Amino acid sequence: MDDFAQRNIFKYILEEVDKRKQTVGSPDFVFISGDLANKGRRDQFALFNDDFIGPLVTLLGDDYLERVFIVPGNHDVDREHGRAIRRYDVLEEVPNFLDPTAEGLMERAGLLARFKDFDEHPWTLENTRWVTSENGYLAKRFAVSGMDVGVLCINTAWFCGAKGEQRRLSPGRGMVEAGIEALAGCKPLFVVGHHPFEWLVSADHTLMRSLLGKQGAIYLCGHLHKPEQTSISSGSTPMITLQTGCAFETRADDKWATRLIWGAFDADTKMVLAQPKKWNPDLHEWTLDGDAISEDLRVSGSDYWAIPTMFAQRPNARGITSARGTKEREVTPPEGWVLLDEQFLKERASEQPDERILQYFDGSVPTWDDIFSDRIPERTIVADLVTTISEGFETGPQLTLMLGPGGEGKSTAFYQVLRTLVAKGACKIIWRSNPERRLFPEFVKSLPATNTTWLFASDEADTFVRDTYDVLRALPPKHNIHFFLTCRDTDWIESDGDGYVWAQLTSFVERNIKGLTRNDADKIIAAWSRYGARGLGKLSGLESDEAAQKLFDAATLEAGSPDGAFLGAMLRVRIGMALRDHVAALLGRLESRELQGIPGKTLLDAFAYIAVPHAFNLLFLSKSVLAKALGLDETRVRRRILGPLGEEAAAAAFGESILTRHRAIAEAAADIMSTRFHFDAEDVLVELVRAAISAGIEGALVPHLVDWRYLSTRLFEQGNQALGVKIAAAALEADPGNSFLAVKLSQLYREAGQAEQSANVFRNSIQRAQGNRAFFTEWGTCEGAIGNAAASVWLKALSLADGTEMKPPDVKDSYLGLAGSAISFMTLFERFQNESFMFAAGAAAQLGLGMSGLPTETVAIFRREWRRAEAAGAVHETPVTALKNFYFGIQKAHAQLEVEIGRGIPGPDALSYIGLERLLKISLSAYADEPELPLRREG
Repeated sequence: MDDFAQRNIFKYILEEVDKRKQTVGSPDFVFISGDLANKGRRDQFALFNDDFIGPLVTLLGDDYLERVFIVPGNHDVDREHGRAIRRYDVLEEVPNFLDPTAEGLMERAGLLARFKDFDEHPWTLENTRWVTSENGYLAKRFAVSGMDVGVLCINTAWFCGAKGEQRRLSPGRGMVEAGIEALAGCKPLFVVGHHPFEWLVSADHTLMRSLLGKQGAIYLCGHLHKPEQTSISSGSTPMITLQTGCAFETRADDKWATRLIWGAFDADTKMVLAQPKKWNPDLHEWTLDGDAISEDLRVSGSDYWAIPTMFAQRPNARGITSARGTKEREVTPPEGWVLLDEQFLKERASEQPDERILQYFDGSVPTWDDIFSDRIPERTIVADLVTTISEGFETGPQLTLMLGPGGEGKSTAFYQVLRTLVAKGACKIIWRSNPERRLFPEFVKSLPATNTTWLFASDEADTFVRDTYDVLRALPPKHNIHFFLTCRDTDWIESDGDGYVWAQLTSFVERNIKGLTRNDADKIIAAWSRYGARGLGKLSGLESDEAAQKLFDAATLEAGSPDGAFLGAMLRVRIGMALRDHVAALLGRLESRELQGIPGKTLLDAFAYIAVPHAFNLLFLSKSVLAKALGLDETRVRRRILGPLGEEAAAAAFGESILTRHRAIAEAAADIMSTRFHFDAEDVLVELVRAAISAGIEGALVPHLVDWRYLSTRLFEQGNQALGVKIAAAALEADPGNSFLAVKLSQLYREAGQAEQSANVFRNSIQRAQGNRAFFTEWGTCEGAIGNAAASVWLKALSLADGTEMKPPDVKDSYLGLAGSAISFMTLFERFQNESFMFAAGAAAQLGLGMSGLPTETVAIFRREWRRAEAAGAVHETPVTALKNFYFGIQKAHAQLEVEIGRGIPGPDALSYIGLERLLKISLSAYADEPELPLRREG
């Protein structure tokens, strides 16, 4: 098997997954039953991860980081390690060898090196590093469509060696028992291993059948490279074994043909619905594998098999869907959207522990689980919004929009409104669970044509503006579609949300959340008081009425700031002067949390990239820039960075922007990171600028890319000249072919009094100059500032020449070129007493003064230089003569350049200035018979 063939079959499988996703929907889980490598080598694991696991997760979405499961097979064992360790029959002498205990881990320590490369590989997954753990198994629970689903991964390859290992293997009975106990009550329960039961030692074979059978478990395995299904009865509930084939491409060998199984668990019939497939290389397509499962189990008239997990009625031929789309859900929402109903609420209606509630009070991003706690009070705006939306159901389609700053409590109110509406049962709600997912008119128009009222709800709705508009525009005049949206007020404006005339398409209601009512303050203080000093913080010891008044006053004061008044008031009165200690503790926790898949990086590194720009009031950090700075795939940012930081009340995404929860947190964090954690804020900004520009060059969507490119100007003008220059240099380094960035760096050097440095940037960047008049304009100014007047004239001339850019010089190009030339011509005249330079200076000034619409300061320069030239003997000439004098001065300046101005640039005789002449409304062609040289020459 070669890498090329392996990559081919990966491609075919991914195409099948994508096709399935588009037609049926994404699966709830993906199980891979081992043999990811051939000889357990790192490079083989890297191939599997980079060419299959990573693309698979990208295709399905970030939720699948924890929904794709892998187990080791015999080919994933590195047999170069542990060769002297006894494997077979070891359990007879060391019964606790595979126990999920510290003692068991110590006993099998010599064997763990064989699995180190598998376990420690940086998989694009979250369910990793369990094989070499003390447990030796992985047990995970999931709530899926009202079912408590369990997944147990076991290692049947502990003792794998060479040949002759059949009936000599064990997954560790203690490990299996502990895993099943951890997943007690789960139905269905999926157990994933590599080897079929027949490969286990006799005692374990019997035990596995008994243990798993009593649970009605579904055992998924591989190893034999062929698909097979068996049902083993244990008591009243059969246990199903599904064995899949191999997944690599070979030459015309049906035994080794690539196979996979699509499956589903039908919650109503308690059946496993299976559709086995194999790759047909001749037809170059996936075909049904009719030999994999007994034909007796095939559902008549269909292409799938129904396998009972208990005595139940067989289903009719309705096909396989994911558990997310079972029949109790009349509509299957698009990916990233969830139908909210009583079942959804029931799955989350459990009381949160005290520590989580206190985290919420500290500013943690709210979750659905938080919303069901009666210890989190409802603000006044919740009842108002419920009434407003409900009234809309009676009067006609309506878009209800809630706006406010970040940290104001919008998300909490949003969830609470939706919870109340579900309980009222007046509509069906489809909620956007993933703010990166879209909504297309085709889906909305396909909803059942009944009297049902539909409400589409989205937080971070600034990324949903255009989709909302397109859906409303596509609907017929009479429809039952409503929207409830919320986001930051600034994000709504920036996404042009207020640029659409919503009232032409639907009733439009806007509500703003800012600050607290006194009633809100009373409720919040009562909620904090339940936790004593931990809840009230600095307000502890005050009477409730006094504490509520302080909170209300603080919120009123904070309402004048662009940050959230609620969170700001909380920080002010509940934490107060202890904010630095609060933030320092937060940073300590972040430093201890490693970033999965990024060796050597922690959440603190990620938070630094968020806090520093926010502290500088730079409010345009996006996921694409943060991902590039961290070396992380952009699709991983929300789960690996924003989720954990939100839990820590540290940061959150607000539309396209990523910010700390409040600027006060950002400022304190930036200071503490500098003094205690040795982060350099300037270096952080430099790295972000490089990341933004590099991401843009690579084709990523980078909002505010121009702001990143020219952040140097903003900082320079704020008085931080050194940082401005440093960032301009970093921008040019990230995009060395960008002449505009070279111009910006040189300009800042010059304005900082480092003209020689400025000129050097241009001299080293001549290859970037094509197509940029400003490049030569600024370069000429720099050369003039260090005394190279002839070079300055020649560079200004290049800025005005026809061939420098495709478009002719505009008014600004022209007056900058003429004004700079006038100054440098007079310098040359004073230096060499050559009248050609004096006449050229007067001509440049005269031509400039003949232009209209110039800035006042530029007119003043032209008048000054004209007076100087006139005092030296220049007189007012006809426009044609003035232009000829100007051109002749350029020739004379070029003849005595002080420095070399780039090889390959044509001389003055090869340049033309037709664009300039047209702008000045002077045509030399009309005077072709006049002398080429000026009327006034040097004596």
